[in-house]
Amino acid sequence: MGSKYQAFCACFGVGCRLLLRCWLQFLAYVGWCSWFAAVGLKIIRIRRMIKLDQKEKDRT
Repeated sequence: MGSKYQAFCACFGVGCRLLLRCWLQFLAYVGWCSWFAAVGLKIIRIRRMIKLDQKEKDRT
């Protein structure tokens, strides 16, 4: 009885570790993606502002 319980706990522990690791990797991936998206949007906005400034300078 004890050995079955220990085996179950070992399997359950390994499963929990793998699940936790996958979850952390998923969160890290989502975090990186959102960070890159935010930086990309900022760069696009800055470029648009620079283009608008250049157009206004060309007019004057």
